[in-house]
Amino acid sequence: MDGPFPALLIQGDDQSGALSEIYEKLARAEITVNESSGIADISGAYGVVLYLKEEDCVKAMAALNI
Repeated sequence: MDGPFPALLIQGDDQSGALSEIYEKLARAEITVNESSGIADISGAYGVVLYLKEEDCVKAMAALNI
C-alpha cells in the first residue's frame, strides 16, 4: 500500500443515527466518502475514519463543524 491517505477521524457518543447524520451532511456538501472504518465501545462511544479525496478534507470539516 502506498500512502499517505487523506482521512478524518470522527469520534462521538454512540447513538442511533449518528453516522447517518454525518453521511447526510457530507452528501449535502457533495463530498464522497471513498471508504470508512469504525468501531463502537461498550461505554457508549464510537470512532470512525472517513477516507476522502485530499481536496475534500477541509470542505468536510466545515460541513461537519469541526
